[in-house]
Amino acid sequence: MAKTKTKMVYIVLTIGLSVFCQQMIVSNAIPIDHKVLDTNQDMKTQFDLTQRQTISELKTMLSQKTTKFDEFFRELLKTSKRDFHQMFLQTYGLLYERHSSIFTDMFKDLEDYYSSGSVDLSDAMDMFFHRLYQKMFQVLNSQYKFDDKYLSCVSKHMDELKPFGDVPKKLSQEIKRSFIATRTFVQALNNGKDVIKNILEIPTSPECTKALTKMSFCPQCQTSNEFKPCAYYCLNVVNTCLAFHSELDKEWNNYIDALMLLATRLETSFNIESVVDPIDIKISEAIMNFQENGGAVSNKLFESCGKPHIESKRETRDVHFEESPKFAEQPYVANPTAATVTGLDRLIQDIKKKIKKTKGFWAQLPQTICTDKHISTLIAADNKSCYNGSDFYEIDNKPESHQKSGTELNLETTRHNAIINQQNLTLKLITNKLIQAYNGQDVDLVDNADTDMETDGSGSGSGSGYGAEDNDYNLVQNNVVTDDIYFNPSTPRTPYFTVEGETNDQKSKNWSKSPKPNSPFMGKDSSFKSTLSLSLILWTLLLNYSCFYMRQRL
Repeated sequence: MAKTKTKMVYIVLTIGLSVFCQQMIVSNAIPIDHKVLDTNQDMKTQFDLTQRQTISELKTMLSQKTTKFDEFFRELLKTSKRDFHQMFLQTYGLLYERHSSIFTDMFKDLEDYYSSGSVDLSDAMDMFFHRLYQKMFQVLNSQYKFDDKYLSCVSKHMDELKPFGDVPKKLSQEIKRSFIATRTFVQALNNGKDVIKNILEIPTSPECTKALTKMSFCPQCQTSNEFKPCAYYCLNVVNTCLAFHSELDKEWNNYIDALMLLATRLETSFNIESVVDPIDIKISEAIMNFQENGGAVSNKLFESCGKPHIESKRETRDVHFEESPKFAEQPYVANPTAATVTGLDRLIQDIKKKIKKTKGFWAQLPQTICTDKHISTLIAADNKSCYNGSDFYEIDNKPESHQKSGTELNLETTRHNAIINQQNLTLKLITNKLIQAYNGQDVDLVDNADTDMETDGSGSGSGSGYGAEDNDYNLVQNNVVTDDIYFNPSTPRTPYFTVEGETNDQKSKNWSKSPKPNSPFMGKDSSFKSTLSLSLILWTLLLNYSCFYMRQRL
């Protein structure tokens, strides 16, 4: 009876030995020698390089477009300011020079709004026209003496009298909508670049590294060195490695759509060039409106605020703005600049063309990586043998028949990646700002410092990417604050992978189970126990030798 049992044990162990060793080799359960790993890092290294280069190209494009648009607008504003000064100096001469601070302050407010968003454009333009109104009233009535109290009364009646006609209302509205749209657009481009910079901070997880190493190592486990990973096997592995990246696709596409909408507005009704270029003409028109109605306006103010005191008994001459511009014999011509040569329409069309191509970028990233020229050389081409992670195939014209890899990885989706969560939130907030600007609404874009329009193509960054939602969202921020309200610090920050099959808990339970007393292998026959113990020892030695031999063949 004992001999029969012993034979049965040997038969079972022999069959199990063959299956076990083969499966261990194919599935990489046998630890891979570190020297072998060192020589099989091509796939992992190339994956990292290709992924970083592909994402960095998108970052570089946004950075370059941000810088171009920023430079264009600053040059446009600088040119407009210079042309304004030259025109008013030639038109109004000394009178303009005496009160030029009113106009330089207006341009400073516009520059400050664009740079930091710290200026309320409605208040700034309202203050400008009130100051201009008071100065013009004093100039047109220079024979009188006005104190601060009287001038305050004059200001209160400005909206009622409309001395400048409809120019203040129209110009203020045009400036506000165009400047808000322009600044929101350039800041959205800049923040899109920052989102990508933070994405580049996500490291390749150890589980992904193992999968990539296996993809390049396992084909070499066989006698033939011609086997390469199947194309769909590469796609499966990279899809899993970049599973969190694909979660960006929806919010990224919404962000691109909103950018396209606002860009169209900037080409038409919110065209900043059509507002800034002729600003000197429009303000001059407002001044001439006041000149024409100066007498009637002054009389109404005298009735409402009282008759002012005459400054002196001497005869005063009328001092007023010229009714028509008197330019010099050689009229001033602006020097060609980047703004005048390039043209806003051409610039925006170029930006729209580039950003439109990035829709679906994150969803297509695995395909882009696997078809990259550097990666594709490591992947099996059509009509050649390939490896899918557990088996070998001859690729035919119906690849779907074997596109299920035996070593696909499972991603623990409950473990969210904090960097991706934060960037999705950032994209949502930016998109909302773009929609607000598109609808002509106020956009809260306040920053305490000048905007940093960084241009780099390295794809590197220093942002941690772990941030909390700020109720007063700052679209200009370049650094993301620490602490993530959506992430438990005790949770691992890298995606967690497991190999399909038995879980660790199940393995622990199975290995911890002790044989029951009534087991046929736990009889009272001591000779059988000795035989069984010897059999197990021999089987273990045979297993180690066989697996070692199979590995040496690699």
